Amino acid sequence: MEQESVAFPINYGITSNNPIFNRDILLEGFGVGVLPTPLVEQDIKAGRLVRLLEEFEIADTAAEVRLAYIGRALLPAKVRAFIDHATECFEGGVKALAAVR
Repeated sequence: MEQESVAFPINYGITSNNPIFNRDILLEGFGVGVLPTPLVEQDIKAGRLVRLLEEFEIADTAAEVRLAYIGRALLPAKVRAFIDHATECFEGGVKALAAVR
């Protein structure tokens, strides 16, 4: 079977990178979202959420990583080294991350 990629723009009324918050707003009826299956599996089984577009697979999703710190001047050297390394690994996006593994 031949596979075809389909892309379409989505205009978000609410944006969040917190999957638990996203699940909560979906359960409150705030629209459609993309969430990890393990997080919503019980909600789907219980009928609280409905899986849409089951025949489609989400491929090449973007990953977002945020590092929060209060400036670099007082950071321990090992924390600074980790931040530098993580920044370098994620600069190229998901493909760079896959190459690091």
